[in-house]
Amino acid sequence: MARVTVVVPAYNPGKFLEQTLQSIVEQTYTDWQAVIVDDGSTEDLSWVPAIDPRVQLVRQDNAGLSAARNRAITESESEYVAFLDADDVWYSRKLERQISLLDGNPRSPAAATGFDIIDAEGRIIGDGYGGDDPSLLRLLRGNCIGVLTVMARRQEIVAAGLFDLSLYQAQDWDLWLKLARRGHISYLADQLAGYRIHGTNMSGNYRRLLREGRLILNRNAAIATSPQERSAARDGLKLLEHLCGTQAYDKFRSSRRVVPLLEALRLSPRYTVRALSRYAASLVGSKSP
Repeated sequence: MARVTVVVPAYNPGKFLEQTLQSIVEQTYTDWQAVIVDDGSTEDLSWVPAIDPRVQLVRQDNAGLSAARNRAITESESEYVAFLDADDVWYSRKLERQISLLDGNPRSPAAATGFDIIDAEGRIIGDGYGGDDPSLLRLLRGNCIGVLTVMARRQEIVAAGLFDLSLYQAQDWDLWLKLARRGHISYLADQLAGYRIHGTNMSGNYRRLLREGRLILNRNAAIATSPQERSAARDGLKLLEHLCGTQAYDKFRSSRRVVPLLEALRLSPRYTVRALSRYAASLVGSKSP
């Protein structure tokens, strides 16, 4: 039995899956098994186990990211679980560094790291979000953990209730908050993974994110154990509304539809008014002789 189970959900993953798996194989830490959950793909993934004897392919009917991850977690018996999506990559010392961190912090339920944003060719094009300590209060103000960076104790994930199957966009944030209530999540600021941006990334839905985020924050406010937690949840709601307002404005710019503009004005009025003013000024400037 390997000490770490790497969980990779795959639904028609396309050309990047091989690079993803290769980044696991090239880890300096070798006591791992990888469970690739084929979540009802129409692509032929029968080649996957040939990558390495430690790689296992599990098939299921399409049930979504959370169900795929939960299946791999519940069927494994390893001490640790690490997450990687089918188009992202790890850098070679990622597992080694996190094993050392968690071994040295036995009360920590999980560990996260920094990450790069990379393009389709693997070139670094920016920094991922995060960069600060993912305490419970910080997480209540917004998700600062990339799922591709997380290694957690399997028993802690199970005790926290796994990924919530009712959530589609914010299921990872929900789980990190549940883990943070069980203990402090350790953090390495070093970039140890690459989150890939490409044309077929699963697009976000700001309406769903707002709905799910409100649900998560309301749940946490209801079980808050201090005024600081309730205040952080209120701050998180304001930041969530601002984020979704900016996305609604982007939707208006791309679609020219009125409804996203009205949503942007409601959720983030100052940002939207400033953005509209800049947009109007650019149109006037483009028509000047």
